[in-house]
Amino acid sequence: MKSTDLEQLLRSHRDLEATVIARDHANCDSLPLRYGMHFECDAVLPLRRTRFLYTDYQFSDRFHIEAEFDGADGSPVTGHFVIGSKVGQSRPVVITVWRHDLNTETRLSEVMKLLRRSGFITPKDLLALHPLYDSGEITSHADLVQQLALKMSAGRVADMETEAKSAAQRADKAIAELETAKRQVEHARQVALEATYLVDQLQEKNMTLSSENDELKAELEAERQRYKAEQAEASKERSEATLSSPDTLVEVRERQMYRGSSCTILIMGDGTQRHMKTSTFDPDGEVTKKAKSLVDRRVRISCWDPIGQPGKWSSQGYFRNIYAAE
Repeated sequence: MKSTDLEQLLRSHRDLEATVIARDHANCDSLPLRYGMHFECDAVLPLRRTRFLYTDYQFSDRFHIEAEFDGADGSPVTGHFVIGSKVGQSRPVVITVWRHDLNTETRLSEVMKLLRRSGFITPKDLLALHPLYDSGEITSHADLVQQLALKMSAGRVADMETEAKSAAQRADKAIAELETAKRQVEHARQVALEATYLVDQLQEKNMTLSSENDELKAELEAERQRYKAEQAEASKERSEATLSSPDTLVEVRERQMYRGSSCTILIMGDGTQRHMKTSTFDPDGEVTKKAKSLVDRRVRISCWDPIGQPGKWSSQGYFRNIYAAE
């Protein structure tokens, strides 16, 4: 079973069946001591109410779940399972299972596994010790060694303690590697989260810019149509409307006296000024209002010159209207 398929199965199913391989650690160590269970041959363990926890920090093809199953006496019990897959197995495979603190259980698992492989204990011995684990008298590898030592000679105890010390050191190294892997994964997750946040920000900004661009396009199209209308109006009065080059509108000054008339004056970015006699050309104040809405923006200024007399009024700094340029 591919790891991606296994992960999908574990995430999507509340009830499933997992294989317990007879010769493996889960069946020979974890289940006997922690749950008082041992299978003589490969067995199928029904798991209920499963809850996906996380992908293993060190092995990307192993997954942690919490699940309920029937204990040795048929009563429901709960365990923290590490689930993987193996060649030739169509079902998920139980790698290990524990009940309490991860670090404590890791040391206990390493010691159990090494002592069993070295011939100091058997699954039958661990089954016999299960009641002590269940009652809380065995919670660590040191407790396990102490209980086993009660039935051994001094020399065999010394050998067992040496093996147990070696196993505990291996466990401590594994725990340290696990903590490093966890920090690396958490860092990667944080980086990914920040990257996702930045992507979201950029997408939001792009959407905003796209919306603003659409609004600007619509505004400029409206300005073009407004200028066409002005050209038509100028033509009716035998004048020609012309537009200045784009420039920034710096300031709009109202009710300014210029050549004896009250005018609206535009201060442009290039330092020039444009004037309009408001009583004649802007009695309702609409052009002045439009100009004030465009301060600090790039604009183009229109002016009317009589047909055949280009520059007559535009060269003197007069204006008739104002348009957004960009």
